[in-house]
Amino acid sequence: MSKSNSISLDFPFSVVGVDLPARTVMDMKGETVEDFFRELSSQFGSKMRRYFFDEKGTWNSVLNILVNETSILYLNREKTVLKSGDVVTVLFPYSGG
Repeated sequence: MSKSNSISLDFPFSVVGVDLPARTVMDMKGETVEDFFRELSSQFGSKMRRYFFDEKGTWNSVLNILVNETSILYLNREKTVLKSGDVVTVLFPYSGG
């Protein structure tokens, strides 16, 4: 049995219709970024799931995800291992001029 990790999550929950503050501490049993968002998707359903997984449940995030201020693209992508105390930040892509 894996232990629980306390992860701080910075996420604009109101954008996806979930009533939580923008920074929330979540306990998770999984080890990776993907596990973390699977757990969140289980809690919040399709409002959350559609941003991180395709129709078949395969990882397909279009969002920028940072762990301790470093993009997961420079780490081990969705397989990046999280540890208690980590801060996961989710940024929606935007453009303007």
